Amino acid sequence: GFNEGKVEDLHLAFDHDGVPYVAFKDYAHGQSGSVMRYAGGVWSYVGTPGFTAGMGFDMDLVFAPDGVPWIALCESAETTNAFVYRWEGGAWTKVGGAGCALVGAGCYLSMAFAPDGSPRVQLHVMENGGYGSVVQLVAPGPTTYAAWVAATVSAAAQARPDVSGAEADPEGAGVTNLQRFAHNLPAHGPVAVPATLATYQRMIDYDWHYYHSLRFTRRSCAPGLSYALEASTDLGNWATSS
Repeated sequence: GFNEGKVEDLHLAFDHDGVPYVAFKDYAHGQSGSVMRYAGGVWSYVGTPGFTAGMGFDMDLVFAPDGVPWIALCESAETTNAFVYRWEGGAWTKVGGAGCALVGAGCYLSMAFAPDGSPRVQLHVMENGGYGSVVQLVAPGPTTYAAWVAATVSAAAQARPDVSGAEADPEGAGVTNLQRFAHNLPAHGPVAVPATLATYQRMIDYDWHYYHSLRFTRRSCAPGLSYALEASTDLGNWATSS
């Protein structure tokens, strides 16, 4: 009973010196994620208690080859997304930045480091029917449209809205600059339509249900972007669909 109240989803790990750490959902701090370590004969919090933005659960605490602790977890604030944190600068910091979700809804996370030291996360991606997936963490690239323009458009062309504007299609490819950024398409040259028709299956009450869907790539590390699917019964009136 060394912590302040009820806990769930405990995960125990040892650092390279054999010091035990435990990550858990901390009811004393709004069910957010917390980490404690045992040193000097006492348990104490590592960083801020309840450091996640919302409820933290399905945590996996792993020490990288360089001894730095990382945590893969699900975080439920306005939505439930999977994130990765690492201990950096005396605080738990989201890898990639505040808006960089590993995926959308995911659960049952576990984390490991490949022989080259790069992190991998295994999880069930609920947006993909709950199938198991493995995600490799890579550099996020530009996280805002302005940064994308600065990295892909010449300095002279940046002052021209017909070349650098979000709705511009300077190469006549049928895809706007904003679409290229939002769907992580090449900045120049011909590209395929960013959304493709697909079939989505989901098990409900032990029976498979099939749905029409659109499949597309989205940037997980772009807080200013949002994606909406619209549907129509007459191709004239459109409304946002779940």
